[in-house]
Amino acid sequence: MSISLSGTTLATTDCPAQFHNLPLAANARYCQQFNDKMPATLSYFAPQSPQQVLAFYRAQFSDAQFSQSKDQQILEDPARHWVLVISNDGQGSQVDILVKQ
Repeated sequence: MSISLSGTTLATTDCPAQFHNLPLAANARYCQQFNDKMPATLSYFAPQSPQQVLAFYRAQFSDAQFSQSKDQQILEDPARHWVLVISNDGQGSQVDILVKQ
């Protein structure tokens, strides 16, 4: 299923294993992709805690720059090609991926 919003397609289909070469955490669900043009974004729910999701991405991208803003964990590619924002979401985490290039 997809929904069009002002020319942008919002896809709510099954979650992909990767989004622009960035892996998604295990058991990702409720994916929403804005992928028609760059910058591209994907938001999803992961049943793991924010700390577990952060550990997953830090293991994948050890050179990523880390920062924290209130209740959000932020990882950014040193070349600034992408940003990941991990937030608490009830019994798991919301992960927002922004791919700039």
